[in-house]
Parts: sequence; C-alpha cells; structure tokens
Amino acid sequence: MSDVSNISLPSSSMPTTTTISSKATQFQWEFAYIYAFVCNFREYTDHGIHSFPELQPEDLEQALEMETSELLNDLLSSFLSNILNRKKRVDNKHIFKELSKLINTKVQTFEINLGYNPLSEVSSFENLSAPVKLNILRWMVEWQLQESSSIRSILDTAPKSSELLRTQPIGSDSEKRTYWHFGDTAWLWREQKATLKKASTQWEIVCRELDELEGFSKTLSQEKRVEKDLYQYIIEQVIPVVEDAQRKRERKARAMERQIEAEQLITTRRLRTNSKPVKYTFDDDEDEDEYDDLDEEEEYGDEEGEEEFSENESGGSKVKEPERPKPLRASSRLNSQRQAPQSPSPIQTSIENTIVVTEEESQNGHSHTIINEVDEPIISME
Repeated sequence: MSDVSNISLPSSSMPTTTTISSKATQFQWEFAYIYAFVCNFREYTDHGIHSFPELQPEDLEQALEMETSELLNDLLSSFLSNILNRKKRVDNKHIFKELSKLINTKVQTFEINLGYNPLSEVSSFENLSAPVKLNILRWMVEWQLQESSSIRSILDTAPKSSELLRTQPIGSDSEKRTYWHFGDTAWLWREQKATLKKASTQWEIVCRELDELEGFSKTLSQEKRVEKDLYQYIIEQVIPVVEDAQRKRERKARAMERQIEAEQLITTRRLRTNSKPVKYTFDDDEDEDEYDDLDEEEEYGDEEGEEEFSENESGGSKVKEPERPKPLRASSRLNSQRQAPQSPSPIQTSIENTIVVTEEESQNGHSHTIINEVDEPIISME
C-alpha cells in the first residue's frame, strides 16, 4: 500500500498569522498545494471520486475573497463528500453542519493544529477570513488523501512513476530557488528554501499570465546549466500546454456566448408567437340604443298621425297638415316602372337622363327648379 507521506506535494510549516490576505507569500504554498491536488485528481471521476469544479488559480483566489461563492461551495461539497466516503454528494445546504462536525472531531483527535473549531464563531463558512478558509481547505486535502477510500484505491494501484505519487519542481535557478508549475495555467511559483537567515520556506508567484511566463523565460541565463534546463522546460513543456488550454477555454467561452444568444432569440420568438393580437371593442350597446330610439320615434310619429287623421274625420278640432308636395322626378330611371304617358310633353323630351333636381326650402313655401346639364333653368314651379 502506498504511503501518503511519500506524496510530495508542495509543503511548508504552518504560517503563524491569519490576518493578512491569501495573496501574501506566507500562504502561497497552501494555495499551490490545493491547486496541485485538484489538477492531479481531476481526471479520476470515474474511479468513485466526487468531481471537482473546473477552476484556475485566479478563480480560487477570487472565491476565497468573496462573501458568497458558488465555486467555493462546490469545492467544499466535493472535498467533504470524499472525506466522508459518501456515495451521494453532500448538499450545499448541509455543508456547514457536516464540516463543523468533522472539524470538531479532528480538533479532539489533534488532527488539526488550530486548537479550536473556527466555524463555532461564525454562522457560515463564507464569514471566515480568507487565510482561515485556505487553511481548512488545505487540511481537507490531507484528509482526503488519508481517509477517502476512492482516492486511496487510486494511489494503491498507480505506478510508482505516476505524478500522483510525486509532484516535482520543474527546475531551479543559479540561486538554488526551485520553480513549480501545475496543471495548464500560466501561474509559476518559486520556492525559497529555509536558510539561517530565513527560518521558514518562502513561496511567491513569479508569473500569472502567458506573456509574463514568456518574458520570464527570456531572463534565464543560457550559460548556466540549471537555468538553461529550466528555460528549455518552460519553452517546450509549459508554454505549449498553456497556449492550448487558453485556446480551448476561449472556444468554450465563445460557444457559451452563442448558446446564450440563441436561447435569448428563441425566448423572444416564443414571446412574439404567444402574444395575442389586439382586439378593438366597439360599444355596440350604445349604437343599438340609438337605433332603438329612432325606431320608437318613428312608431310614435305614425301613431300620432293616425290620431290626428281620425279626429279630423270625426269633426274634431285637429286638422291633419297637408302633405309636402313631392319633387318632380323626370328621370327615366326613376320612372322606369311607371307607365309612360301617351303623349310626352315638350319639357320631358328636352330633359336628359342627367337632369338634377334640387330642392330649395324657403320660409313661405317650397320652390322646385329643374335645371339641365349647363345649369340653365328650364321651368320653375312655386
């Protein structure tokens, strides 16, 4: 069985202060330790390991500084599920409770050098300071290596030359400082061993971006063997991997953007399809009431006329008003159904079918004027 103590991940003595940012050099070894573990076991999800979220060092760095982080919750859930050997992932809403119980047990068995459970003083993991979060994550990595049956099985069956069992620095410089690189990121760490002047090992970040990595490689001496070897390794082994990974991430990001745009377009079209056309409602009731009023007036007028006519016949005082004389209609179209006179008058023969009949009312009576096409009066009747 492989001994966990033989696994050479970056290590150092525990920092004594917890008040500075996780970006400080005192905490970089823990940061690198966590990221190296995630990179080494990322591809073994089919061996029973609860999968780790996709992350880059800058993602983890940012998540540690945030009050709420979905990435950090997913990472805690994976770590905790592996430690407890759960077949089902620990739900995010149960992370704080399960992690607090685990740390209490480790404090009682002296498997963590905090001396107390920091979760007992806060209401959530996010309320802890970034250095304390980082420290707990580092301890959770070690507990997975020791207690996760799935990870132990992978380590037992892995060949001795596997990078899982031994992670080594990629080189050193003329000052005996060693350099570490993990995964497909451009981040490059430098480790300064403890000396008589420096009681503890110091870690610092040399590069974060690809252009910084390329620039650093040019500063290495080609005359000194160790630096020349380091240069060759960076140029041939690190930079191509970083470039390929960046291209993949860019393609993935563009594909995600296109998918989001397509989903938004589909949603917009659905909204347009489901929208109902505007219907204009006319007030038909008022129109019907007006027509009803007109009908009632006509009926009332007819009844009134019949009463006046009957009273006149019976010798009453009311006399029916004489009917208004009808206008003279000489058009053959209007009189097509009437029997034509045996001897048409000269007036009728001179009037064309286009004769216009106008009616002018005056105060004293009615006058009817018949005009022809040139508006010349032919006959006037008063």
